[in-house]
Amino acid sequence: MLILLPKDALVLQLPAIPRAFLFMKKDAFYFPHFANARHDRKIKRVQKELGLEGYAIYFQLLEVLREQLDFKYPFKDVDLLADEMGTSEPKIKAVICNYDLFIIVTGK
Repeated sequence: MLILLPKDALVLQLPAIPRAFLFMKKDAFYFPHFANARHDRKIKRVQKELGLEGYAIYFQLLEVLREQLDFKYPFKDVDLLADEMGTSEPKIKAVICNYDLFIIVTGK
């Protein structure tokens, strides 16, 4: 399957998570969170280098992506996420770019 994505879209790369998501009564979406996610080597590297803040940033990014109808978020707006999360833009960019946890699609 070929999927074309808009320029600078941030796309979640977790093929093991089913695409079926449930809508909850609280006007929020549910997505599975594996209880052993902390044992993944990529997540361990995030936590080793950025501490629990890096771990929290990762899962907040998942929540942000899940809130988007197309599971994408413009990379150019990472500064807005930093403000929302109360952290720095370089830390968010590190989690996105340095650990092979997300796909960044540029161009058409």
